[in-house]
Amino acid sequence: MIRYVFTATSLAETRFGYSPLLEARNALRLLHPLTRANHPVYASWRRVTQQAIDRSDLDLRFLYALIPPHNYTPDFLAPPAGREPQSIDAELSAVRRTPLTRVRTELGLIQHWFTPGTSRHRWAEARALIRAPGLVRDRAAEELAAFWDVALRADWPRIRACLEADVARRARALARGGPGLAFAGLPDGVRWRRDTLEVRRPFSAEVSMNDEGLVLMPSVFAGHRLGGATDPPSPPTVWYRAHDVAQVWEPRKGVPAPIVAVLGRTRARLLAALSRPVSTTAAAGELGIAAGHVAQQLAALRSAGLVRSQRVGREVLSMRTPLGDHLLAGPDHHDEAGSRSRERAVPADEQAHTS
Repeated sequence: MIRYVFTATSLAETRFGYSPLLEARNALRLLHPLTRANHPVYASWRRVTQQAIDRSDLDLRFLYALIPPHNYTPDFLAPPAGREPQSIDAELSAVRRTPLTRVRTELGLIQHWFTPGTSRHRWAEARALIRAPGLVRDRAAEELAAFWDVALRADWPRIRACLEADVARRARALARGGPGLAFAGLPDGVRWRRDTLEVRRPFSAEVSMNDEGLVLMPSVFAGHRLGGATDPPSPPTVWYRAHDVAQVWEPRKGVPAPIVAVLGRTRARLLAALSRPVSTTAAAGELGIAAGHVAQQLAALRSAGLVRSQRVGREVLSMRTPLGDHLLAGPDHHDEAGSRSRERAVPADEQAHTS
């Protein structure tokens, strides 16, 4: 159990964020040949991704040695989320700039998590990593970039939309009900008690929060695990499974042809993508169109009452309104819903009695 003890200042600085590199690291854990976890929600993604890896010339043995399915992974491989979301290229650049003293120290911690039955081959791998920290750092950044291109780049707009929706959800809870409400909605294993956040982990520690606050990070690929960092120079961090992960891989429903005819293809596709809060940048990436064009179409959809938008930090997240949901359902759904409504209609004398 880790206990994060807050001051008023550290609580005020606590924030939610997300990291592309954390997604890559957690995705590697799920793909690791030694993983014992069985997460049905990832079954189709694992199958398709493993097929893509097999077709490529990507060899993941080096990354699997650095990133085991359980226990410690060097913190420098996933820099904490900043005040603003970073691109995968920016985070990989931060990995390449990691001081060698830190790389060597964190690589040395890997073997501290070995169990008594750890093979001699695994011990030899760990010692080899420690002897060449610069090579390990640069090769890890290069191979993480290659893994990203094969396994995650195509899905990133939808993954990012899920992460942004989770951050918006938690931020609203924090603003509305304070840390008690925001932390209460986190997965099992996280509990808020007065000025302390307790996180179930396989070791014990008490972290006195500094003025940086805590960084809470949703992850699509977290599975049922909780993780994070407690040691400097990284700020205290907790990552957890994002809300509604399954929708990332749900097939998009086609937009009814009459709606496309009325709204136009771009606005219809945009409306279909806004089933959850999505930023303009994420929507642009998912649809493959310019962010400025997305902003213009969002303004038109808002004017028609089909979309609502809300500012969260420095970003504006947009989502369909009930009217937008109703419109997108199509005429067949409307006729069916109308028939059900007529079947359930209450006679006038009963309406007077029940109102």
